[in-house]
Amino acid sequence: MAGAAYIGFSNYSAITAQDIHYEVVSPTLTKTTIAVEYNAKDRVQCDIRAMNESKAVVGYKTILLDPGEATGLVNQQIDVDLHTDNLAVTSGVETCYEVPQDYKG
Repeated sequence: MAGAAYIGFSNYSAITAQDIHYEVVSPTLTKTTIAVEYNAKDRVQCDIRAMNESKAVVGYKTILLDPGEATGLVNQQIDVDLHTDNLAVTSGVETCYEVPQDYKG
C-alpha cells in the first residue's frame, strides 16, 4: 500500500503559495517572505509584487525555485527583497507556476 501512495504522491503537481510576512523598510525597499509547496520534479517560478495605497504595483520580481536534491513534495520558505519605485503598503506573492525544465529565467 505504501508503494501505491508514493506513486500517487510523486505524480502530484499542484503548486501552492502563501504570503508569510512583509516589511516596508523604506520608500525604495520592501522585504517579503513567502512559502511555496510544489513537487520536486517540477521547475517553478514565482512572481512577487509590492503595491502602494492606490493598489498600483511599485515593485516586482520574478524568482526561479530550485528544489536541489529534494524528492517528493518540497516546502520552501523564501525571503525576497523588492526594490520599489515609491512607498509600498503591501507585498506578497502574485502567482507561482511551472516552467520548462531547461528554463533559465
